[in-house]
Amino acid sequence: MPNTLKVDKTGAVDYSGLALTNKLQENVELMKRILDNVGIAKFREVTNFATGLKCCVIFLDGMTNGELINMSIINSIKRHPTNPVDLNSLVNVTETEEETEIKSLVDSVMYGDSLLFADGFDYALVINSKGFSMRGVGEPDSEKALLGPREGFVESLMANLSLIGRRLVTSDYKIEHTKVGTRTNTRLSICYLDSLVDKKILADVKNRLDSIQTDGVLDANYIIESIKDSPLSPFKTVGSTEKPDIVVSRLLEGRVAIVVDGSCVVITAPYTFEENFQSPDDYYLNFYYASFGRILRYLAFFLAISLPAIYVALLSFHPEMLPYEIIHMLVASTSDVPFPTLVECLLMLVLFEILKETGMRASNKIGQSMGLLGGIVMGEAAIVAGLISAPMLIIVAFSVMTGLLTPRLSTPILLYRIAAVAAAALFGLVGYFMVMMVLTIQIFSLKSFGNWYTVWQCRDSIIRLPMWKQRGRPQFALDKERGK
Repeated sequence: MPNTLKVDKTGAVDYSGLALTNKLQENVELMKRILDNVGIAKFREVTNFATGLKCCVIFLDGMTNGELINMSIINSIKRHPTNPVDLNSLVNVTETEEETEIKSLVDSVMYGDSLLFADGFDYALVINSKGFSMRGVGEPDSEKALLGPREGFVESLMANLSLIGRRLVTSDYKIEHTKVGTRTNTRLSICYLDSLVDKKILADVKNRLDSIQTDGVLDANYIIESIKDSPLSPFKTVGSTEKPDIVVSRLLEGRVAIVVDGSCVVITAPYTFEENFQSPDDYYLNFYYASFGRILRYLAFFLAISLPAIYVALLSFHPEMLPYEIIHMLVASTSDVPFPTLVECLLMLVLFEILKETGMRASNKIGQSMGLLGGIVMGEAAIVAGLISAPMLIIVAFSVMTGLLTPRLSTPILLYRIAAVAAAALFGLVGYFMVMMVLTIQIFSLKSFGNWYTVWQCRDSIIRLPMWKQRGRPQFALDKERGK
């Protein structure tokens, strides 16, 4: 029997031996067996008033537009005046597709489409009737902007594609669709500008996506960790953003964007080190102010890693490098502290990380208050109790604050800050410089999709020149005007 339902080794339905027939009852029974125990699956049988043609509409309750199904599908089938030549003429819906493969039909109905079967037809009509709820487009909390567009991506694939597409009114803008996840069949869209993208990078992106072996993809980070270069490196080698204007700017530079259904984060590749210090505000503010802010971020990255380590090294190994007055003050402030300098520094770093996590995880109403009051109250109490010194509190607090200026580098800052402190406590400034050397080597040895991580754009790296001066693209972009 051709339509005997079988399962493979993983327990999933084996569709290889299944096929539609021209008998409505057999097709409906097959779909009922496949969708068994899918509690929201609905099978609505409909008969045409004029010809007696029997049909069946299959959809998932709660994931479809009920008004469209009733008015444009069911009522249209009932009132069709003649025998239909094809199923498409039975309904008043613009987006339909004829399909014969069982797996494609099941995937479509599970994604919110409706299926129309009719007696005498050996195929089904897939009707776009999606109607599941989603949140509205708003400004993302993680990428607040002083000026410029306030729109942010949502969890709907088509909505996100429309936010990108309406900013790229050109036929050069291409979109390719694929799926990832053997169980979830998560839909992905690969976006690029055909005349600018490097075809080798595009092929590399597709190959990495095709090589992903996982049951499900629930967020863009599942994809990021699966396709990134140097997966054990704390540095990002794949970009991510919640703002459509940033994605469009990356596409104009010849990059590739990956939109993941169900995620409000869009992936961009390749990714460069300088992007960690760029902000959307840089291009909507005066270029003098934007350049100053970007220089501050570079400086903040260095200070966030270096300050605690340099303090520990100077106090433990090289006090002669400091003026006598400062040494006298530091000795006086640390004389009653019961912990060694290394332990004191690590305790303060852990305390501030706890406070930062508390502020992030708590609700918006109390998160900022808890972080601020917790830092003030606990810091003051620790100093009064003699558990830590005031200079250490100042150094660590300033280091944590500067780290907040570059949120994309929070992980490498945390790891290298601790490593630098430990090395400084063991070997002094020599240990600190060894860690900084390792950091520099790692940054300059990383690649992103075959391109060096440190691809500098002289007009838009450390400083941001005026728009009329920015005429080039990154080296990986196939720009016809490169070199002019």
